Amino acid sequence: MNHETKVRKTEKAVLDNYTISSPSFIDLNSENFYNHLSKRHSLFQYKLNLPTKVFNNATLLDFGAGTGEQDICYAKWGAQVDLVEINPISVERIKKYFKSLNLEHNLNEIFEGSIFDFKTEKKYDIVVSEGVLHHTDDPYLGFKILVDKLKPNGFVMLQLGFDSSMLQRSLHRLILDILTKGDYSLILEYSPILFKNTLERASMHGGRSIEQIVHDFYTNPKHKAIGLIDVLDWFKESNITYYSSYPSIEIENLINGIHKNGGGELISKYPQLRAFSELYFMIASNDDEILFEDLNSEIHTVNKNFDELIKYHKLDDYVYGANINPCKEKFINYFESYKKLSNMRHQNLIDKIEVFSKEVLALIDACERGNVQEVSYVVDKFDILFKGYNGVPSNFIVGYKEK
Repeated sequence: MNHETKVRKTEKAVLDNYTISSPSFIDLNSENFYNHLSKRHSLFQYKLNLPTKVFNNATLLDFGAGTGEQDICYAKWGAQVDLVEINPISVERIKKYFKSLNLEHNLNEIFEGSIFDFKTEKKYDIVVSEGVLHHTDDPYLGFKILVDKLKPNGFVMLQLGFDSSMLQRSLHRLILDILTKGDYSLILEYSPILFKNTLERASMHGGRSIEQIVHDFYTNPKHKAIGLIDVLDWFKESNITYYSSYPSIEIENLINGIHKNGGGELISKYPQLRAFSELYFMIASNDDEILFEDLNSEIHTVNKNFDELIKYHKLDDYVYGANINPCKEKFINYFESYKKLSNMRHQNLIDKIEVFSKEVLALIDACERGNVQEVSYVVDKFDILFKGYNGVPSNFIVGYKEK
């Protein structure tokens, strides 16, 4: 089978799956719509540092628009949108959405077909593709076609699954493959039993039905997780500079002068720094607030010692001739308390890695015995694996095209 045939075969299989149950459709009544719009505003304005006013009067191309829930936000912010969508059911839903929200004047054109067949002479200020490239057999080719339509000084935004982020979901699919041998009806039967926590959480936070999520996560024939370093290489080849990401791939606590490279520039220069973020993507499971609650008393001590250090030596408003004798005790108290806080935080991560690794090995042992009840029992006992976030299966990354 040649490469093009393989790409087309995969695309058809994914389309057949999504024809049964759309992965993106959310019933956006008036209340849901404004909640959805608010979440998207927060994502771009505060997490990706891409102010929504950037979309005003911008031309935008979306590869794999689904049923249009994301595109109505871009239109609401003033963008003129062209959409590419292969699913005819989704195309009809897009048209209804834009009409019902009086946004028809923001919808220029819908290309009903494959992203690999899209051709135009137009160039766009913003190009996006959300949750699509990792469901194809050639994400790189899809990316190249997309960014070929991007103007200089324009932005590309991708939402996809990195290989580290998708580890836990890939383990879900591995378990189902072992237990069902790929049998569609058994996947539908077993996944709500094995991954009840995951499905209910995704439904609650995403507004989709359990059936939609099962078809998106598990019966989907292609989940091609993409390496973060590969995406950074794609950017470099296309003269695109890394701009922002969520969750961030940048190094924590990196502070440089304005005349030096910043976090995004360093990531572009040293992409291997990804190692620091990929572990977090892999094992993300519970809200960070839980850790901060445990550390709260020590954080309070650190802040108290810092305030005492500054006030005692009057370093917040030092005046010559104050005749203050330096006191080592205040410095020692502050640094020692911060060392303790740092050790506690890092020890928490080390402990989490230890538990996570033991749970993965226990899962492999249970799968080798091939009994769905036993696997379900083991999964239910986990503290980290398949709990909470299940890793970070949706990564957003933005690039800026240099002149």
